[in-house]
Amino acid sequence: MTITEISTDESKKNKIYVDDFIVDLIPNFIKNKLKDLELLGAAIEKKDSDIIKKIGHNWKGVCASYGFDSLAEVGSQLEILAGNADFSKIKVLVENLPKYLENVQIISVSSSEENRTTYADTPTKT
Repeated sequence: MTITEISTDESKKNKIYVDDFIVDLIPNFIKNKLKDLELLGAAIEKKDSDIIKKIGHNWKGVCASYGFDSLAEVGSQLEILAGNADFSKIKVLVENLPKYLENVQIISVSSSEENRTTYADTPTKT
């Protein structure tokens, strides 16, 4: 994923598919990511790569578990860029994220066992 692959087009919603048992947690999740963006902005200004790495590492794990794979990839990129002290690219990476988060459409998917396909259920070629 590149920086430009995160859509900020207000006419297009960023569809995120979330298990129904965590869908109620998403508003607080988004609120927390917006707070993180404020911290990132301050860290960029201070050129504090440690804070940026920490937030990036957190996003890499947490965002994927909530179905926000694009943000997990952003977290990974933040870690790398902070390790290289590339603050100009970090700034570009995060500048559109508030609009992205405001433009998310959450789609709840059933988490019931009968509606789930697991790896074991997937036919394999022989």
